[in-house]
Amino acid sequence: MARTRKKEAGLGRRHLVVGVILVVWMCAILVRLYHLQILEHDKYRQRAESQRYKEFRLAAPRGAIVDRNGAILAHSVISNTLVIDPELLRKQEADIKAVAGLFAAALDEPDPADILARLSRTGTRYVRLRRRLEPGRVAAVKEAVEQYNRGRREGRIAGVHFEQEPVRVYPNRMLASHIVGYVDDEEEGQAGLEKTMEDRLRGEGGAVYYETDALGRPFDRRESPPRDGARIVTTIDLGLQHRVEALLETAWRETRSKAASAVVMDLKTGEVLALANFPTYDPNLRPRARKTKEEIERELAPRRNRAVQDYYEPGSVFKVVTFAAALEDGLVRPDDKINCLNGRIELYGRVIRDHVSGWLPVTQAMAKSSNVGAIQLALKVARKSGEDRLVEHIRSFGFGARTGIELPQETPGLVLPARRWHRTSIGSVAIGQEIGVTVLQLTAAMGVLGNRGLWVQPHIVRQVIGPDNRIIEAAQPIERRAISERTAAEVSAMLEQVIVAGTARHTVKLSGYTAAGKTGTPQKINPATRRYSGYMPTFAGFVPASDPRYAIAVVLDEPVGQYYGGVVAAPVFKSIAETLLLEGGISPDQKEFRETLDLLVARLRDRDRVGDSADLQRVDEASGAPRLATISEDDAEAPAGAPMVGAPMASAVVAAAPTPAPFDPRVMPDFRGRSVREVAQMCTRLDLRANLVGRGEAVRQSPAPGEPIEPGDICRVEFQEKK
Repeated sequence: MARTRKKEAGLGRRHLVVGVILVVWMCAILVRLYHLQILEHDKYRQRAESQRYKEFRLAAPRGAIVDRNGAILAHSVISNTLVIDPELLRKQEADIKAVAGLFAAALDEPDPADILARLSRTGTRYVRLRRRLEPGRVAAVKEAVEQYNRGRREGRIAGVHFEQEPVRVYPNRMLASHIVGYVDDEEEGQAGLEKTMEDRLRGEGGAVYYETDALGRPFDRRESPPRDGARIVTTIDLGLQHRVEALLETAWRETRSKAASAVVMDLKTGEVLALANFPTYDPNLRPRARKTKEEIERELAPRRNRAVQDYYEPGSVFKVVTFAAALEDGLVRPDDKINCLNGRIELYGRVIRDHVSGWLPVTQAMAKSSNVGAIQLALKVARKSGEDRLVEHIRSFGFGARTGIELPQETPGLVLPARRWHRTSIGSVAIGQEIGVTVLQLTAAMGVLGNRGLWVQPHIVRQVIGPDNRIIEAAQPIERRAISERTAAEVSAMLEQVIVAGTARHTVKLSGYTAAGKTGTPQKINPATRRYSGYMPTFAGFVPASDPRYAIAVVLDEPVGQYYGGVVAAPVFKSIAETLLLEGGISPDQKEFRETLDLLVARLRDRDRVGDSADLQRVDEASGAPRLATISEDDAEAPAGAPMVGAPMASAVVAAAPTPAPFDPRVMPDFRGRSVREVAQMCTRLDLRANLVGRGEAVRQSPAPGEPIEPGDICRVEFQEKK
């Protein structure tokens, strides 16, 4: 009995121990369940969902950038991107090195090291292996993966798929690249309109959601589509931009300049029709990674928008502001005479020299670009109202402040307050020194003179149009009065004389049109030495002079050889201006040209009364009337002054002096005994740059009669009046 009780007691103790163990075990399980299901519920739920659910972001196609006529400057196209899940690849226990070699061969990569490094990444399940794959490469990768996995049960390639994403493309390559800009590998704007209009162009991204099984195979796909970005309509005319860039590149190469810039603006609306820089770049080619500072600067230098980001001392072209200030304050009138002294002026021991001397009318002082004349006018302004007044006039033309154009990193230039001037600064500022301007600011300032004294904000974005074709934004440029209408008209007349009889008389005479402008040959400051080194020839003006429509500025940086603005920059201005006027269908406004055209039309209308063309020629010869180049009957029957679109005006009607016999365009004719007008007309026909000295009849010439000549040669002819 006792033994039985003892046995039962031992059994009871064992049951108790087991029971305690079970209770403890159950408590441990409950604690663990509580920990998993309550305390760390969210953590494990997210982990489970991350393994089961997949999400891939879809980039929104960037909005297109187009010119004013809808021509595409930049747009996005769909491209394939090879994406890898390294974790899933490792889970399959695939040979990473072998897989890297496989992909390298399919992608035609000679070195698989970069691919191996990407496949070996940890802590991520999303790696873009290659972007912008052509369809042939996509097929090659798929076939390589299929062949590798065929027959394998272990070490298979998994987690490989292709995504379609938008890629930015610039179909015109380098054309208008400084306006459009470019994007980086993440499709984010880095320059030009791509950067400033990033928020509008980017759009809204979408996503693809789907569940996967244990092998990573997707099912139950859902998609949230992306929303395209807005379309940017620029003010640029692509055809004109191409022409301006071609002309600028030619000048840049022929003069071997370090750089060149040009801006064309509709001076009444502020729309920038063309903006070009050289050197330039192809925005389709993304900048490569560089190590040294010099390499980075070399890579990015051509991408710099010099017309907006760089400022320079404008030199003589800035005299228009000085003359306008004196006229605006009523200190002089265009016909007043100003003392240019003996070609030199001294300010506190500093001597500034000039190439003209004596008393000159204000208009002639501008036409001859007198330094002393400009300084004398600046001193008049300062003596009456103080130097601050001159600074006010400078700022009223838009200098010293950003224009607000929709392009990044615009510089305000440099306009120092008068309190920071040196004693001789007024002499420097009057002739365009100790002041910094951009090519864009200079173009807008010329627009003031052509637009009756109104400064209009330059802009390059015309409209922003949403994906639903609604206009989100429209240009509303700022407009303000800079000078009076009278002052603008007076300075404009002076600038016309610069071309008729001044420093640009040999290079900017348009065929059938008037023009107004100013030359400049400023010296360039070397940032390292702070001394003048090299030149930046400039020409800025507007056309036509009688009813201004377009403002144009051209600047070349340190040309080799000739460096005068009237010789180097002015011909580019002329070519751009003629392109604008001819393609714009603007009627010729040059008086002599219009008179000649009217005469031709009248004579051709009277042809029936005179007889056939042979009879008409005999009448011309008998009457001594000037002979006219032949034009089509359709052009001849057009009303006087009607535009002749599509035909170069220089070849449409050319007045020639009466000559007893035709001359060979390859041989210098004999000008002796002819009038200034006759010689000028013949030089125009021969495309010679005439240097005409004196009045009356021609007595001496160089080259001599009979010598061989080529278009563009300089011809000097001296005239004397009959006694």
